[in-house]
Amino acid sequence: MRMSAETTTAPVCRQCARPLVNPQRCAGCGTFQPADPRRDHFATLALPRRFDVDEALLERRLVQFGRELHPDRAAADGCQRTLAVLGAAQLNEAYGVLKDPYRRGEYLLRLEGGRSAAEDKAVPDGFLEAMLEEREEVEEALAAGGEAPAAVERRLERKLEALGAELSLGFRELAGAGDRASRLDRLRRTLNEMAYHRGQLREMREAAHRREGA
Repeated sequence: MRMSAETTTAPVCRQCARPLVNPQRCAGCGTFQPADPRRDHFATLALPRRFDVDEALLERRLVQFGRELHPDRAAADGCQRTLAVLGAAQLNEAYGVLKDPYRRGEYLLRLEGGRSAAEDKAVPDGFLEAMLEEREEVEEALAAGGEAPAAVERRLERKLEALGAELSLGFRELAGAGDRASRLDRLRRTLNEMAYHRGQLREMREAAHRREGA
């Protein structure tokens, strides 16, 4: 399912043919645009298709496009109102995926033709041993209480940041890769490792929440 950013064309309004910034509503004539099955989450937010996302621009696009897609802007036109509702839902879905580094990586890997987590569960060499040690560390920290869980949580956050940087480099290298398949496999392994650490961090935070509510 590889989709090259170079082959995409700028969308134009179906009513007035003006170029669209927000692909779901024309800023010129105000016409809501029909759904386009070729449009990915990056295009929905008018962002370049790459792992390194400008987070400030992502937030601005969400606010700007969300305002433009408010159903009240469709007035009494039932068809346009439906397009507004569907467009807002697509915008929110795209934002949810691109805001999260792991979900963004999974999504971009799929666009680039990589395998899903269900298709390839491989992890980097030595990860299984490290996973057992980390699992033990988490359990000991939760049992000890006090500052121990927070310290482990910070270490997990740093691991996820490092893996995010690894994904960033991997996707940049993918653009000019000679051995594309091996690089896609490496990205898949990094994402699999990231998924495990995310699960551990989620467990730590849920335990902390339960302690606060006790």
